[in-house]
Amino acid sequence: MTNQSIPKRSEVPEEMTWNLKDMFESDQAWMAEYEAMKEFPAKIAAFQGTLARSAQDLLAWFRLQDEIELRLSVLMGYASCKGDEDTGNSFYQDMRGKATGTWVNISGALSFATPEIMAIDEKVLDSFYKDEPELETYRRSLYQIRRRAAHILSDEGEKLTTQ
Repeated sequence: MTNQSIPKRSEVPEEMTWNLKDMFESDQAWMAEYEAMKEFPAKIAAFQGTLARSAQDLLAWFRLQDEIELRLSVLMGYASCKGDEDTGNSFYQDMRGKATGTWVNISGALSFATPEIMAIDEKVLDSFYKDEPELETYRRSLYQIRRRAAHILSDEGEKLTTQ
């Protein structure tokens, strides 16, 4: 067995490292997205009390949720990979902390949705599918949410569990 030292990140050839440029071109681009994601809790809050109002509102909700999930997964993925490159690099550990904080804030803001979706009357939901055929894309998601009705807390209870 030979004694080999682990090279510093700066000593590793680029072709042996992750290419994260498909996620973000630079740390500055990541930071711009991080700042932009701070707007999501307010966008989410605007939907509170509206999910049973119309098929179009419910569809818009799911589309917003899709956008959030996609953007948040890229934000967190980049920060996680950068943090793993060098666990001693405090800049990237802070970036990982910021991404996690963003996830926590958004999760808390989303907490109203499950109880609100579960409260939609079955007949109303059936009419939503007829009114807005694109809502069919989310039928399984709606089913998965609604089948857990006996195990979901009130809006206030759900909010407490995400904090």
